[in-house]
Amino acid sequence: MVFHERSFFKVLVHDFQHELKIPERFVREYWKGLSNPIVLKLPNNGEQRVIHWIQSNEDQIWLKQGWAQVVEDFGLEYAQILTFDYKGRSCFEVKIYHKKDSVTLPPHNQRCFFQILVHSKFHQKLMVPKCFSNEYWKRMSNPIKLELPDGIEKNVNWIKRGETIWLEQGWEKVVDLCGLCYEWLLTFDYKGKSCFEVKVYDNTALRVAYYNIHEKKKNNNNKDSEETVTDDDDDEDDDDDDDDDFVDDDDFVVDDDYCEVESVRSSDDDDESDEYDEQYFRRNKTKTVNGLHRNPRFKIRMRESYVTGRCVAIPSKFARRHLKEGPIRMHMGNRRWIVNYKTWKGGSGDKKYRKHKLQSGWHKFRRENHLEVGDVCVFELTSKLPQTMIVRLKSG
Repeated sequence: MVFHERSFFKVLVHDFQHELKIPERFVREYWKGLSNPIVLKLPNNGEQRVIHWIQSNEDQIWLKQGWAQVVEDFGLEYAQILTFDYKGRSCFEVKIYHKKDSVTLPPHNQRCFFQILVHSKFHQKLMVPKCFSNEYWKRMSNPIKLELPDGIEKNVNWIKRGETIWLEQGWEKVVDLCGLCYEWLLTFDYKGKSCFEVKVYDNTALRVAYYNIHEKKKNNNNKDSEETVTDDDDDEDDDDDDDDDFVDDDDFVVDDDYCEVESVRSSDDDDESDEYDEQYFRRNKTKTVNGLHRNPRFKIRMRESYVTGRCVAIPSKFARRHLKEGPIRMHMGNRRWIVNYKTWKGGSGDKKYRKHKLQSGWHKFRRENHLEVGDVCVFELTSKLPQTMIVRLKSG
């Protein structure tokens, strides 16, 4: 499960000159209560337009009267990207992103671009569209600064290969922090002084919400500390060298389908493929994360070290098969926490092994859910993109 902001994007396809369909997921979750007409706040000095909409069925809303004039006045073109951010009182702020293969930029006086994560190595590097780099990149510092959705700024170095600009050193950290996935869309809005505001949209076309993903370390002048993901009480790189460093899988109950589950779908399994007509939006669907009708899961009984420490060991068999290092969204009840999964080598000599632990964020998760020694937690993996688990508690 992924939480969303009250914002979405649209690709201008089909008969966009005369009408524009609102993503069905947004209609189901957020459209109720909006007036007819709505107001669009457009790029030119915040110019506002009144747009009437029609509803063809329960989940289908179309912008109609007044939309064609917006298309004409702003020169909107096929395959452009528009984002709609809800500002309250039935008003949306609209931003226009030019096509990546455009020769020139549109006359909206907006320094922005978008990228869709379809490159095979998107987790290692990201290309800046040539139309943007040719126009604006000459005076960019190296590194540039990216302002992530949670308000944290990250420095990313870029390199020029031929006529192409690539974001490289530091980009992997951005991918990990935001839990970015294949075919997600990112927008980059230039804020000045080589700084870009980054927004993230998933396969539902809605903007992903990030709540307290991490906090900066306080009172630390170490240069590297500015690039550390941390919780107030957690140190992601500081392992607890206790008796739990090596935990055999026999200490856990692990079964990829040890019981029937309710109809829980993967977060990328929303039946909204009609929203994506461009090739780069097509995706494979699965009923659950492993293609079966059951989700993989495991149980952990809380030990003293798990309750008082900063991390918890998880079964290596499960971790190797289903998880990748990085943030995991943990849901318990109607709340969500971000907990980082990390591995590293342990032991020495003939007794070397690899540790698998939930670390940064675990202390906060444990504290706010009042976990005690003897409690049994069931961790059910409901999505791999992004990594998401539902946690159920059974008191000991």
